[in-house]
Amino acid sequence: MSSPVTSLAFSPDGKTLAVSSRDRVIRLWDPATGKEGKELAGHLSFVNSIAFSPDGKKLVSGGNDATARLWDATSGKEISRFHNSPRVSCVAFSPDGQALALAHRAIRIVRFRQAVPQEEHFTRIFSKARVKLVGTELIETGDGL
Repeated sequence: MSSPVTSLAFSPDGKTLAVSSRDRVIRLWDPATGKEGKELAGHLSFVNSIAFSPDGKKLVSGGNDATARLWDATSGKEISRFHNSPRVSCVAFSPDGQALALAHRAIRIVRFRQAVPQEEHFTRIFSKARVKLVGTELIETGDGL
């Protein structure tokens, strides 16, 4: 790898290591053999943070291109994209896999639900952490994320 590594994440079963770097690509490796698998390309700038879903089927990445991207970890295809200006510094999945947290200076929660009739938005201040939760997004998924 010629570009500095920016983030690492093991899949929940430990069979895949996701590696992001300044070259804007996320590579999936088999840690047992050291063989490189899929490459997830799409970010237009550095990838800052990556995380696997609890079931290991999805991967989320956040980058300096002001996007978080949701990937199918098996096929390597981008599933969805979320914008968060000016960048996404950190990403995380909820323990049940039904929500994402994206952050830079503010935290944004994206919740996944099937057949959602409308988006719900709210603002809440986390006074101890001194960050602002800027809202939630409810997105409809066809396969029950």
